[in-house]
Amino acid sequence: MSELHPNNETYVNQQELLERLLQPQPTVIAIEGGPCGGKSTLLAEIERQAEGVNRQVVIIPEVATPHIEELKRAGFTVPELAQNNRPGFLEFQQNILAGIIAEIEAKKDEYKDTDAIIVMDRCDIGAYVTPEENKLILRNLERVISPLHEHVDKIYYLPSVAREDPEKYDRLKHTNTGRYEEAGAAIATCEANLWAVSAHPELHISWGGEFAEKMRRVAQSILQPELEWEIKQSVSHPDAINILEVSEILCMHGIYQSYHELQGQEFRLRKQQSLGARSFFLTIKRGEGVRRTEVQRRITADEYEMLRQVPRLGNELYKTRYTLLDTPDGDGRRRLWNADTYEQPYIPRWHFETDVETEAEADELDLLYKGIRKRVTTSARDLIYID
Repeated sequence: MSELHPNNETYVNQQELLERLLQPQPTVIAIEGGPCGGKSTLLAEIERQAEGVNRQVVIIPEVATPHIEELKRAGFTVPELAQNNRPGFLEFQQNILAGIIAEIEAKKDEYKDTDAIIVMDRCDIGAYVTPEENKLILRNLERVISPLHEHVDKIYYLPSVAREDPEKYDRLKHTNTGRYEEAGAAIATCEANLWAVSAHPELHISWGGEFAEKMRRVAQSILQPELEWEIKQSVSHPDAINILEVSEILCMHGIYQSYHELQGQEFRLRKQQSLGARSFFLTIKRGEGVRRTEVQRRITADEYEMLRQVPRLGNELYKTRYTLLDTPDGDGRRRLWNADTYEQPYIPRWHFETDVETEAEADELDLLYKGIRKRVTTSARDLIYID
């Protein structure tokens, strides 16, 4: 592909688009999870840590709460409404989703051209309605995709205590006036919520470990993403994902990605499709090894096509990404991994990546790669860092 002349209209438009995309933009973070997962506690911890962060932090409380309270005052519960008056229940969920969309769009407009962090307690209703009902609600709201995929940049998921300790959940659920599920129902709600958000391309899960430390760690990750890094490992064995100790594969993603350079600025373009939702991203990575950070922007299909015309560095790649959870460790912690397999034969068969917070944690993970290191007879490569 030949370099366009700086006076060419397309070239000018590409340059202006890239410059605009790299200007400050608010980041929308959604906190999702099961009943008694710690969402309210996490929001309080975010507010506490926000005092020491040189960025505007905006909290959007759970939109569903006043709707649930109003329903209670009328003498009903959400499960009763869902079972006995399905049209009324769908109207109830539609009002919640409409409120979610209005809140996000209002805050994004209020804080446009800033690097504000907008944190929302829940951003989707997919865990509570069927896929067909969800599509109907979106059509009624004149939407094609949910705010989860239209507006949210990252999701942090907190599993319900009921999935780890049902007895503890029964003790804790009465401390939350909005809680109504028994342990079994809470587990089902938690699983449905995880499934509903699992296709998001920037999903983060914090599972197990000491509760207060987990809240501190997740809040720091949200407010200071530059302190969280990725560790990546390449494995040549064709059956690595089957040999790895995996208890849940949450989602599969089809990803096209390419690398480009414009006026000395290198960037990555990615088109990602999961469960029918299509997303487009521009990413600029900085730094080396585990200390790399990135600037990522959600872009439109038209912006993606315009930037794809920029001269490419290397070949366009296609890969299948599996988002998976490993088995619990001794502390009950589970780690979210992305496992990528490429169609290109010259690339090692599998690439695994996960978030880490320190180089020490990266070193520890290298030693704890039990699923591969203990079971793959061919040699696995040392840790390498790839784009």
